[in-house]
Amino acid sequence: CGRSSTCLAHRIRVAHRSPLPSRRKANGYFSAGRFREAVAMYSAALDLLEKYEPPSSQEAGDVQRPQEGGVDGAGDETEAMQLKTTLLANRAAAMLKLEEWRHVIDDCSEALRFDPKHCKAMLRRGFAYARLKVWAKAARDLEQAVVAEPGDKKAKAELQMARRMLQEQTKEARDRARRVMLDPTRQQSMPTRRLTVRVQRTPLAGGAGYGAEPSAASAPAPAAAPPKSGLDDLDDATGPSASSTAPAPAAERRPYVPRAVRMRGRQPSAAQAAL
Repeated sequence: CGRSSTCLAHRIRVAHRSPLPSRRKANGYFSAGRFREAVAMYSAALDLLEKYEPPSSQEAGDVQRPQEGGVDGAGDETEAMQLKTTLLANRAAAMLKLEEWRHVIDDCSEALRFDPKHCKAMLRRGFAYARLKVWAKAARDLEQAVVAEPGDKKAKAELQMARRMLQEQTKEARDRARRVMLDPTRQQSMPTRRLTVRVQRTPLAGGAGYGAEPSAASAPAPAAAPPKSGLDDLDDATGPSASSTAPAPAAERRPYVPRAVRMRGRQPSAAQAAL
């Protein structure tokens, strides 16, 4: 700087806009048990780092790297994102004390966007899921936290409880489904499938159009009746041809005669053979 007073004024402005003082104040409030004041200071510090996003969510050509010791007072981009991750995890810890479970999940999920292996964020989100009785997600987060820090006894105890509650929840759901299926008063219902039937109309002959009434000219002429023969003529029952039109009597059924008996009947007798 050309003038010392100008450089001093610039450093004062940077100090006021830096998230580091807000972080220190927030940590002090948290240690004193003043969790709402701590949340407010963590939020004020995060507002100064709002422009920083994880590298995976930025376009390759749109990444802007601030200079060392930029106007945000957070150093380079890597340090700024690490600071933002820490602030999110700390604000989640304050929200955990205030039993704001949804906010805890939101802050921890945002911190895990910047650092997927952040153990404290994973652990606190698992605690929040357990308080909301979302046992499957709680067990998943707590398992990862225990793998990262095997010596954390509180995390292990919380994981055991989440697994036990998940098993009980699964068993209860199965029992409820079994009771519904075996309920004699339950109405049997089959899922129905709705079929859409479309009637396709074909144009009528003669250009009458779809669905139009056929005109007298375009209507087909009735087929001529074939000439009647004498067998088709109907007479009165008393006429001479009444007997000809009467149905023929059914043929008499002969009794069955075995083939051997029939063959013996065809052979000539001894007297006939002597002649």
